[in-house]
Amino acid sequence: MSTITPAVDVIINNVDKTYHTKNSEIRAVKKVSLDIYKGEFVSIIGPSGCGKTTLLRLISGLERDYEGDILLDGVRIEGPGLDRGIIFQEHRLLPWLTVGGNVGLGLAGKASFVRERVQKYLAKVGLEDFADAYPAQLSGGMAQRAAIARALICQPKVLLLDEPLGALDALTRVRMQSEIEKIWLAEKTTMLLVTHDIEEAIFLGDRVVVMSPRPAEIHAIFEIGLPRTRDRNSPEFVEIRKRIIESFNQISGSYII
Repeated sequence: MSTITPAVDVIINNVDKTYHTKNSEIRAVKKVSLDIYKGEFVSIIGPSGCGKTTLLRLISGLERDYEGDILLDGVRIEGPGLDRGIIFQEHRLLPWLTVGGNVGLGLAGKASFVRERVQKYLAKVGLEDFADAYPAQLSGGMAQRAAIARALICQPKVLLLDEPLGALDALTRVRMQSEIEKIWLAEKTTMLLVTHDIEEAIFLGDRVVVMSPRPAEIHAIFEIGLPRTRDRNSPEFVEIRKRIIESFNQISGSYII
């Protein structure tokens, strides 16, 4: 009986990144290789300053000088492109534009088409009534949902999330994790999340990639395999969390991320 091999969206092959300063060199990423499958949600965690965000910036094309290859649909990434969306810890909405104006900023076409698309994606993140509001009138969670809509509206092949919930309070963060999961289940966009939160990584990820201290190498990969939506208090969830913490202890001697 034949099996179907999942399509690979992103190939990270032997990637190495060194920053050159006036007096020294800082190696941020060391010989990282990873295949990310189409429609997969991958979480990346690791010690602070290990190079997680650098890897995300390389995939986004914001960092161009690196060794090895990062391929999207077989084409080497050489710079930013609309086939990749990125969401940062800060929402980075333009304060002088309305929410609708921010979401539709990168969209080309007739005004009627843009309005229709903006309303569609605002509805996906539960902000359909806030198209004419300004960012200052939104809560932190609402602003991040607007940033997600802005990233998704151009229908990127890959969505990169760099600590997108790090600035939110604990309760809002848990709610937003559920919102991101709902959006991913509906859109099936390939997503790559960098986070310091182990529970968040397990709750959202199909796989959790544990990175070593700088320079970042892949220390371990955990296949989650739990049914969605996940119960954080289930014995299976707790066991995976325990195994990941033990993995951190192996590389740092203590649970510090």
